[in-house]
Amino acid sequence: MIVIKGGLSEAGSHAVQSHTGSLAGSAQVYEAAFKQTNTIVARTMEEVFDYSRIFSNEPKPLGNRVQIITDGGGYGILASDALSEVGLPLAAMGARFKQAILKKVPSHVVVANPIDVAGDADWQRFEVAIDNALRDPAVDMLFLIVLFQVPGLDETASAHIAEILKGRKKPVVALSVGGTYSTEHQKRLERAGITTFTEPKSAAKALKALWDYYGKSKRKK
Repeated sequence: MIVIKGGLSEAGSHAVQSHTGSLAGSAQVYEAAFKQTNTIVARTMEEVFDYSRIFSNEPKPLGNRVQIITDGGGYGILASDALSEVGLPLAAMGARFKQAILKKVPSHVVVANPIDVAGDADWQRFEVAIDNALRDPAVDMLFLIVLFQVPGLDETASAHIAEILKGRKKPVVALSVGGTYSTEHQKRLERAGITTFTEPKSAAKALKALWDYYGKSKRKK
C-alpha cells in the first residue's frame, strides 16, 4: 500500500486541525502505524506515481547494493550522491565480471561504480555492462543512465536496451534527459515495462522505497 498523508509536519498538523477538526489524528500515531504495517509513505504526488510504477514494473530486490551504468560522467556523480542521500550503498562488482567488461570495451571506459561507458558509447557497450552487472551476485539493483543524444546511439538504441533488460531478475531504473528525441526513447522504455526518470534523486527514492518494502519483509521472516 502506498500512502500520502498530509499534516505530518507541525505546520501541516495545525492546518489539518483547522480544516477537519476532531477528525485529525496525531502525526506520530500515523507514522508508527505506517511502520508497523510496512506501508510505503510518499511525500508528494509525484512520489505516489513513481512508487506505483516501480512496484508494478520491477522484480523484488535481494539486497540494496546499486550499480550505476552511465554514458555521462556528470550524471553518474549525481546518481551516486542521490543514492548516498537516501541510504543505498554502491555495489562493488566482482573482479571476473569487471574483467569481462574490460575485455570488450575501449580502454577509456571506466569500470568501477559508476561504470562510465563514455560519451561515444553505442548500445553494444551498454549491453556488455548491463549483462555483467545483472549476472554479478554482488549487484542487487541497477541505476541506468542513458543520454540518448550522444553520437553513438541511434534511433534503435532504446529498443535494443529494452531487449537486453527483458526478463531481468533485478530491479532497474533508467534515467534520461533532453528534448523530444530523448523523450521518445524514454517513452519506448516505459512501454517496454522499464521504470524511467528524468531526475537522479527521484530514481534513487524509488529504489529506496522498493528496498524498504521488500527488505523489511525479508528481515521479518
